[in-house]
This record gives sequence, structure tokens and C-alpha cells, in this order.
Amino acid sequence: MVIRDAEVGGFPATLGDPGLLRRFVALHGVTVEVVAPLEPFAAPLALLLAGYPPAANGVAPDFRVSVLPSKRSEAWEVVVDDVSLGPIFEVETVARQVEWACADEMLRRLSGFVHVHAAIVATSAQSMLIVGQSGQGKSTTAVGLAQAGLTIYTDDVALIEHRTLRPFSFPRPIKLDDKSRMLLERSGLVIPPESRVGESIDRTVIPGLAPTDSPGPPVKKAVFLSNDRGSPPELHTLSAAEALLRIVRQSATERFTDCGPSSSVLALVNALRCYELVVGDFQETVCLLVALARDL
Repeated sequence: MVIRDAEVGGFPATLGDPGLLRRFVALHGVTVEVVAPLEPFAAPLALLLAGYPPAANGVAPDFRVSVLPSKRSEAWEVVVDDVSLGPIFEVETVARQVEWACADEMLRRLSGFVHVHAAIVATSAQSMLIVGQSGQGKSTTAVGLAQAGLTIYTDDVALIEHRTLRPFSFPRPIKLDDKSRMLLERSGLVIPPESRVGESIDRTVIPGLAPTDSPGPPVKKAVFLSNDRGSPPELHTLSAAEALLRIVRQSATERFTDCGPSSSVLALVNALRCYELVVGDFQETVCLLVALARDL
């Protein structure tokens, strides 16, 4: 696939124009080209794409995400190849949509992985999956565990290699709302305003980040966040059958068919010790999960 200047529509300029941002990033063999006006998108896109490694020189992109002026006044469109998303009026919303479009399309193209909507943290010996729906606290918990000395591979998009059950980093910006940032500040993590776009945090200010190019130790435990709260927090053993159902519900790659669950998710669950976590006080919850991750 060869990209030419003339292929970028909507701009009265070529790709070499100094007013145009052009950035190539890559993840696990998938390369994306991001094209947008330098103003007003240079700063928010630099922050939101900070965790993604730059692509090697000369590598043709697998797809492109462009920001184009909308036909509607003072609005923008985010275009993934030929599919347009918009119109969008807020600059920060456009920038977040660009990053999500990159992540979503990369995920579609990455093969050889089990995907789970989950966080992954690790010790030097083993990795632990933290599974939950949006808003249940995966990101906050994962960052709290990173503050406590664990390594964080992802807070949102978990990629686990089929053959080895080892996790690979997915370096999206970490999403933390006001309440989450306040909790983490109490344990020493201060996130300056210039390091976030809305609730999306520059990943590089988070402690304990895993390298993007090296897999972690095999996943050996899975913790499923409960909607209940307890004092103190509680861990309960979860059956493999229930864990299987919950992982498939939170996965973009795994399915149940007439023949049963996919072999990859079945192999994953059979290798795991699975628990349900009733969350309590934040610091007590973090201590409990650190002990579990370290087999204390």
C-alpha cells in the first residue's frame, strides 16, 4: 500500500505542508498514519498518542486516520480510510476519537491474541487479569497496583497471546475521572492538568509501565470486579464456567458457537485461578490484590 500526497482529501495542501501534522505509529506489527491540521490538534494528539511507538522509517501504513474539515461550519470529521465519523465540534472530542479509531482498527487487525476488555498487571513471575465493565474501576485499580510496585500492561485492552498466554502491552491513554485522580493523589500520584485531555491521561506519567515490545509473564490469575462493595474488600473463588461466560461477554475476539466456546478462551480459562472481587476501601483493595498477585 503506497500513500501519495494526492490521496489526502479536504486539505488545500500536500502532506509536506508545514501546517499539517503527519505521524506514523505502530503496535505489534500494525502501522497507522495519522493526518490532521497542526492547529488545533498538535498538542492533544501528541498527548493521546504518546504511548504508541513510532513506526519504523519507510514502513507503509496499514490504514490511515485523518481529521478533515466538515461541510458543516466549525466542525470536523474523523475519517478511517474511507469511513467518516462526524461531524464533531469539540477539538478534544475529535482528538479522543482519533486515538480510539487508531486503537479500534489496530485491534481488528491484530491476530493471534485473545482480547478481553480488562486490565493486566504483573509481577516478575506472573500476570493477573482484572476484568470488569466500563466504569467499574479497572483503570484506577491498575494504576494503584502500579504505584504499589506491579507492572501495568494495559488498563483497558488486554491482549493475551494464544500459544503462550503472555500479555502484550496496549498503550492507550489511561482514563481517570476526577474521583479516581483524587484517590490516586492520596497515594502520591499527582497528574498535572497539562498531562490530560479531559479524562484521558498521558500514559507516560503513570508509574510501572511495561515495555511495548516485550511480552509479560504468563497470565495465571483473573479477578472479576463485582458490582457489590464490602468492608473490608473480599475475594471469592469463581468457577471456570462463570469465568468463561464473563470473559466472552467482555471480548471482541471470543465467541460461543454451536460447538461451544472458542478453543483459545477455553485454554485461557483452564490455565487461570479465577476470583470475584467485592471492592472495599481503595488502599485495602490494592493491598489485597498485591498479595494475590505475589502469592502471599
